[in-house]
Amino acid sequence: MQIGYARVSTHDQNLDLQRDALLKAGCERVFEEKKSGKAGTSRPEFEAALAFLRREDVLVVWKLDRLGRSLVEMMRTIDALRKRLGMDASKLILTFQSRFGFDQWLQPYTDKTVAKLAKDGVRRIAVVTPGFSADCLETLEEIAIEARAAFLDAGGKAFHYIPCLNNSPEGMKALAGVALRHLQGWDTAPTSQAELQQRKARAIAQGASE
Repeated sequence: MQIGYARVSTHDQNLDLQRDALLKAGCERVFEEKKSGKAGTSRPEFEAALAFLRREDVLVVWKLDRLGRSLVEMMRTIDALRKRLGMDASKLILTFQSRFGFDQWLQPYTDKTVAKLAKDGVRRIAVVTPGFSADCLETLEEIAIEARAAFLDAGGKAFHYIPCLNNSPEGMKALAGVALRHLQGWDTAPTSQAELQQRKARAIAQGASE
């Protein structure tokens, strides 16, 4: 059974977009709330969703940041899911990508993790990059190509890359919903001379020339 979780941060935001996407994805039950995603904020409906989950269920969210707005919160969520579903870190794995240069990055690294899984006898894996709304060089080259090669070269048999929303109807509806939500209520009234003078003064104070 697919269980959905939808969240917006403030009471003037609408849950319809997330709710519709979760229902179209096949969720039979959706938990909803209007709560901040900041670390430490109580989210009773999220806790209820985790408590409702059974081992064979799947928790579905519209976007990864619905689960948390910080790395700490995200890792706490993964830990809570592992406990609720009876899965250890070898079954439900959070890895990190986007290394740049030779400096150490957040670990475990995705490429090294998938190679190790294959060497340890895992033959089939599925990888999703929920931080992206559309596929790009990072998701296609680093994940769908390089990570796939790392897994297969190490003995894996089937690497399934789950694509981003891209230009699918669901993806376009999601982007349209974000645009409409953030473009509503903008002040289009002509700016007064007094306001223009205040802006000019602030700019000059910051070093701008007249």
